[in-house]
Amino acid sequence: MIIYDFLKVGLPIIVGTLAAALIIFIIVLILKRNRKSSSQKEEDEFNLLVNSLGGRNNILSITNSRSRINLKLKNPSLIDRDSLRKCGVTSIVNMSEKISLVFSNDASKTAQKIENLL
Repeated sequence: MIIYDFLKVGLPIIVGTLAAALIIFIIVLILKRNRKSSSQKEEDEFNLLVNSLGGRNNILSITNSRSRINLKLKNPSLIDRDSLRKCGVTSIVNMSEKISLVFSNDASKTAQKIENLL
């Protein structure tokens, strides 16, 4: 009788608890995997931006204002305009060895990431 009562009441509670724990565990794993992939995508995008500017060695200095990043380059002819546009640059302004990249959003975060890559 006691075993029957346990199977009737206790077993479904135990099975339900284990199922809920398993579902939570799976969700946490999926979220961790997605977080890593999005940060990797962001890092790849900043590397593409630096490479589009002719690489790390081509960038002499970097400053930024709200929506612009101003760069002094060794060789401005090394920039890849198409790749820069893929990175979110809306406009490119050339001035001899200086170049200004215009972004539609705040450029300070992007400038900081580029400085960290240098």
